[in-house]
Amino acid sequence: MSIRTGLSGAITKSISIGGVSFAMFLKSQRQWKSNPLSENEIKEFKSTLEKYNFPFEQILPHGPYLINLGNPDPEKFQKSYQSNFIPFHFFFSLLININTTLIIP
Repeated sequence: MSIRTGLSGAITKSISIGGVSFAMFLKSQRQWKSNPLSENEIKEFKSTLEKYNFPFEQILPHGPYLINLGNPDPEKFQKSYQSNFIPFHFFFSLLININTTLIIP
């Protein structure tokens, strides 16, 4: 599910098409940079979950494609290493179940 309209937009879009679960990229899957979540985004996400009684366990967070911890290029390895922590920031901020995470190696 796209988060282009915001994290909570993924929830409402899923519901609008009859979804009971969805996967979403935690950031742009083709960029190294990521902005931290704002307090407002976190509150809105949690509020939307509650409003629609949508269980956060039904959300599959998807890490970025660029992460490659086996990359022999030192610069790309470092970027991969640093980007590898981005999904964990989202988990703890949004309370998404860390056991349901798809991080593509």
